[in-house]
Amino acid sequence: MIYRKGRKRVSPRGQRLKIMIEDIPQVWQATFLIPIVFNNLQAWVQFVSYSKGNGSFYLIATYLMLNTIGSFVLILFTQENKKIHSYSRKQYPEAFIN
Repeated sequence: MIYRKGRKRVSPRGQRLKIMIEDIPQVWQATFLIPIVFNNLQAWVQFVSYSKGNGSFYLIATYLMLNTIGSFVLILFTQENKKIHSYSRKQYPEAFIN
């Protein structure tokens, strides 16, 4: 599939390579997140089972769950930020030194 991108024609092989290169960091981040999420869920279950109505344990458990959600949000934000940055670099190259 050949389509126009500005004035350049992009071959399917080049496009495939570009997609592969762009996906590497996202895949790495996903594999990095999986153990963190599972550890946090396991810790949360353990804290709830050990707490027996103790307030401080619930506080720590809530912190762990918020930490998990926060890590997801952070990675989503950095991915969006990268997209915006690359777009603005294409649109306004004079604003970037390197």
